[in-house]
Amino acid sequence: MAFRIRSRDGAALWGHVAWRDAGGRLRHPAGVEVRFEPLRWWRSARSGGRYPIEALVTVMTTPRRRVRLVPLIDDQEIDARASTGGHYWEGAVRALDADTGASLGRGYHELTGYAEPLAL
Repeated sequence: MAFRIRSRDGAALWGHVAWRDAGGRLRHPAGVEVRFEPLRWWRSARSGGRYPIEALVTVMTTPRRRVRLVPLIDDQEIDARASTGGHYWEGAVRALDADTGASLGRGYHELTGYAEPLAL
């Protein structure tokens, strides 16, 4: 799991990363930087939101971990105006080793605040 909280201007405010190692132990190193680099953007015809649906996630540990997130399909935008109040992109992704291209598994990617600011 990796996440980043952004300010209104898109700057990173806070991030965190955690994973399970091959033995099943949960690892969540404190103070480790996690970087998200957009690799491909998708624009919704419904909301006009522009989402970075394909991304490179880099965890600055030793050794450095680099995971490429690739959506199973591009259009996974949710219209939640009737419940949580806005549009967001939430969908299934393939997780690939960014250096070798080997499959690491499948995951879930959520992108909020790209179609309109969140009202908290």
